[in-house]
Amino acid sequence: SDLRTGSHGNHNLPPSVRPAPAPPAALPSLWLAPGFAAIVRPVSLRAPRSRTSVSVHAAVKYDYDTKVFQKELVKFAGTEEYIYRGGRDKFNKLPEAFKGIKQIGVIGWGSQAPAQARNLRDSFAEAGMDTKVVIGLRKGSPSETEARAVDFTEQDGTLGEVFDVISSSDFVILLISDAAQAKLYPRILAAMKPGGHLGLSHGFLLGVMQNDGAD
Repeated sequence: SDLRTGSHGNHNLPPSVRPAPAPPAALPSLWLAPGFAAIVRPVSLRAPRSRTSVSVHAAVKYDYDTKVFQKELVKFAGTEEYIYRGGRDKFNKLPEAFKGIKQIGVIGWGSQAPAQARNLRDSFAEAGMDTKVVIGLRKGSPSETEARAVDFTEQDGTLGEVFDVISSSDFVILLISDAAQAKLYPRILAAMKPGGHLGLSHGFLLGVMQNDGAD
């Protein structure tokens, strides 16, 4: 399958394609899908404020910096944003784009994770890369059976417990429910490798963190 990018395709671009400014290497960094929050700040691990309400607004002409892919300005419903067109002709760019990423942890198995995880796995295989894609689920989750059915298994190290996968991954793609993200993000950030990367498919969690004072 093709590696699709942009706000209407696979949002989980590698760390070489992310908003500026870049966060310090000692902390996890956040990657956000195009078209949502206008600012992405380094992750703060200080105690959050009490939560009252959350508001996330779409950005106009949301921009990214990339040294690997060619970006393209497009208009959707009267707003402008940059996208990156994917396809098999881009597979030769993947080794450089994912340089330094040995393992990607895809956390959750809902409407997005099955397609995104398999897309990444198949794209890496086509590109001749050994970057591992690992699914992280709760022990005993009914989704474990579904993941095994598409060849993510404990035996080959591509299926594991959520926090084990988070702590061993260089790039974590967080695809659990909004409620679970809001509840678990302090523990998720604490479990990540220093200098690791966190991928989000929409801006909900950034709104929660901003409201909590953890942005």
